[in-house]
Order: sequence, then structure tokens, then C-alpha cells
Amino acid sequence: MGKRIGLQTWGSDGDILPFLTLAKGLVDAGHTLTIVCTSVDGKDYSKWGERDDFRVIMVNGSVPEGQNLYALTRFSNPLSELSALLATCYDPLVDEMYAASVALCRENDLVIGHVLCHTLLTASEKFGCPRVALALSPMVIRTVCMTPLGFNFGRTVNGWVWDIGGFLMTGLLFGKAAELRRKVGLPAVSSLQRELFTSSVLTIVACSEALCLRPADWGRQIRVTGFLNVPSEGAFEMDGAVSEFLKAGPPPVYMTFGTCMQFDREANLRLCANAARLSGQRAIIQADGAGTGDIGNGIFIAGRTSHAQIFPHCSVIVHHGGAGTTQSALLAGRPSVVVAHAYDQHDWAKRLHRAGVGARPLNRMDVHPKILASAIGSAVTSEAMKKKAAHLGEEMSQENGVQRAVALIEVHLGLHTVS
Repeated sequence: MGKRIGLQTWGSDGDILPFLTLAKGLVDAGHTLTIVCTSVDGKDYSKWGERDDFRVIMVNGSVPEGQNLYALTRFSNPLSELSALLATCYDPLVDEMYAASVALCRENDLVIGHVLCHTLLTASEKFGCPRVALALSPMVIRTVCMTPLGFNFGRTVNGWVWDIGGFLMTGLLFGKAAELRRKVGLPAVSSLQRELFTSSVLTIVACSEALCLRPADWGRQIRVTGFLNVPSEGAFEMDGAVSEFLKAGPPPVYMTFGTCMQFDREANLRLCANAARLSGQRAIIQADGAGTGDIGNGIFIAGRTSHAQIFPHCSVIVHHGGAGTTQSALLAGRPSVVVAHAYDQHDWAKRLHRAGVGARPLNRMDVHPKILASAIGSAVTSEAMKKKAAHLGEEMSQENGVQRAVALIEVHLGLHTVS
């Protein structure tokens, strides 16, 4: 018998599309779904559930005009970057998001929340609705095997780093969460890592095991399911001009900075185009907006494309290190060159590099065309990187993150006895 399930997520495409994919999987399994989405760049996903019979509710604010959400700080530090992002795009919407969280908890048998959605944690405790935590990046889940910055200093020091980071995050980043909880009569969260980023019910880490091996000290309720990949349905009918460009020469480098691209479109276009020219590689650069098409010198500017469909036609993927793009590139069996912009992107860049499928990580704050061109050249010519990427991509293709996540959720709901 199907259950009523509510989902809530917040962020960019990489934070919202996996939840929409999971929602479809749960509907296909016979459940009734409502999902609340808050897009940091104001995108509207309200129509996404119509074909698959689930309801999408948007709770959106507006990004300040001209504001680059990936350049809110002067220094590259995930803690300060996240703090600035929350202050800009999350805190002003806390009341609206909490109202949506309350509705989800009152109307459903179970709720599933993005690990940053503290309003859903508060509502689930207030109204007694069990909550599943869904992490799209493993770096938020505490383990003494590694620090949250991706370095291993030994179990004792690693634990200290987590303690310090947890204290700073709980006290400095989530002031609005404490204020909200006082308002509704609940005690403040004592540890985001133990109470918000994970759940005693079930914590789903929706990442491929090709990049995220499960640490031995994670509790049984923390489960790695695999990438919640947005499926590509049917044959991909590419824009005719893109198709002709692909046929006109060897596989090009594909260059995209995802949502980051649009916040500084012209500067990013110049960086990518100049790096492509210096590398001597044909390139497709994804940049929504005017001015798409073949610009000569073996460079094509494309609008939004299906990464799952176009990546296999390319040689190397140059990207920002978002969770979705990172895993889509690997699923296609292609090496990566990552120019990390902020947040968890630095961690994904390191994971790709450690796995032997990514060039040395680059940073948006100091990258320039010559550096990027050199990294592209290294990735294009590295046979070891190509073979490793193809091998891990094949392994990843055997995963079914949505199916695994749905099965784990149904175990908790009492619909299965074996997880």
C-alpha cells in the first residue's frame, strides 16, 4: 500500500534535480508525493511533476540584481562561503520555508529533506513526522577517517577538526534555525552534524560508490545509494548545429560551469574560449543566453543541453565540480578538469583527482586561460586517466541510486523487511 511522502530541497539544479528524480521513483513505486523546492537562482520547477503525477510547490525568493552567488566572499573557504550564501538566499525565506515544512509534516507519513533544510527538521520534531536526511555530498557527514576539507590527519586530529567545524557551523551559520526553534518552543540544535545532516531514521548519501567509499565508522542508518541520476528518455535529438559541429571533427572538450556560468557569463565565456584556443582543442561551451552557435576556431557556444546525452560524445569535461555534473561526467566515462567555484565543489575536485579521473583541481579565484589550457591538454592526452574514467563509468552504470534509495525508504515504512 502506497504512503504519503513529502520532500523538501533548497539550492541550485544540482540540489533540486536529484530530489525530482527521487520523487518520480517513489511515485513509480506507488507512493503519493509532494515536493517543496527553493531555487537559489529563481528557477521554476512547478511543472516538472505534472507528467509523473506528483505535486511541486515552489518557495522562491529573488537573488539581488547582479549578485554572483559564487563570489560572495573574498577568500576560498567553504565555511565562509556557505555562511554568506545562507545569509543571502536562505535566511530571508525561513518563515515561508517553515510554513511549507509544517504542511509537509502534517500531510505526510514521512518527510525527506536536503541536509540544509533545517525548517523540515524543526517541523518534523514539532509535529512528530519521521524525517529522512538526504545528502548529495559525503563531505557533510562526520567520519574520523577524513576531515571535512578532504585531508586525513589521523583519527584523533580528524575528530578535532570535525568538532571545531561543527561548533562553528552550529553557532555561526544557523542563527535563524535557533531563532525559529525558540519561537516554536523547541530547544536549539546542539550539533548540526548529528541532528540535521544525519537522521536517526535514515540518512541517504546519494553519491556513487565510485567516488564515495562508505567510511567504517558511519552508523548503519547512513547508507550510500548511488547517484540519483536524472534519466534521459528516448533518443537525444540534438540541435542540428550542435550535431553538425560534433560530426565536423574529433570529439570536443565540453565546458560548463553550471549555474556558476550565468552569474558572470561574459568573463566565464572569455576564460573558456581562450583556454580552448590555447589548448588547441575543439570545444563546446555551455552558456545560456544570446550569442550561441559556431564562433570559429573550433569553438561552439551552446545553450542548455542534456549532460547525460552529450557528455559521451566529448573527450574531456571541464566543469565547476557540482555534484551532479561531477557524477554525470564520470558516468559517461570521461575525465574531468574542475575549476571549483565554491562550497562542496572543492571536495568533488579532490575526489576526482584522487580517483585518477580528474586533473589537478583548479580554483576560480586564480585560474587563467594558460593554466586551464594546460590542464585540458593533460587530461586529453592522458591514456591512464581515460582508461580509469571508462572503467569507473562502467562500474557506475551498474548502480541504480533511485531504486536503492526507494528500497531503503520502503524498509523504514515497513513495506520491506530486508534492506
